[in-house]
Order: sequence, then C-alpha cells, then structure tokens
Amino acid sequence: MYATLIGVLCEREEYSEALRLLEEMGKQGLKPTLDACKTIIGSYHGAGSVEEARQVFGRMVELGFIPNTTTLNDLVEGKQNDADIEDSNNLLKQLA
Repeated sequence: MYATLIGVLCEREEYSEALRLLEEMGKQGLKPTLDACKTIIGSYHGAGSVEEARQVFGRMVELGFIPNTTTLNDLVEGKQNDADIEDSNNLLKQLA
C-alpha cells in the first residue's frame, strides 16, 4: 500500500511527501519495497533533484537492496547533467 501511495505522490510531483512516507515506513519497522525506492529516485532525477535522489539511493543500499541498471543510470546521468563529472565517476567507483 505504501508503494502505491509513493507512486501516486511522485506522479503528482509531491516528492518530499513521498520521501516522508518512505521514512515513516522505516519508523514503523516496515522495509520499503525496491519499487518504492526506485520510484522516488527516478522522480527526483526527473525533477533535477540529484542530491535527494542520491540520499534515497543511500537509504536503499542501507536496506540491502541491490540497485538495477536503470536506477544507477538515473544517478550517474543526474550527476553529469549537474556538470559534476568527478562525483559521477566517484559514484561509479563506489559501486564497482
């Protein structure tokens, strides 16, 4: 149910509320789904909020999720769009 709500919030461009729900899940002892994390990362990326996307990615990794290619591409592409090539390269090295 949370993943569905997060998806709807992201469609409505209410990213901070979607992130709040993700955090609320953790406080209630619920593990967010991989899809919920990917939805928020993709939405932040689409909105140009690369740092927020990276924070959600960090949380996703902490929870033990293994990111897929699409999620990694969103993060790296976002950093390149920010002209932060060095940080993009560092991200790739961390994941290798």
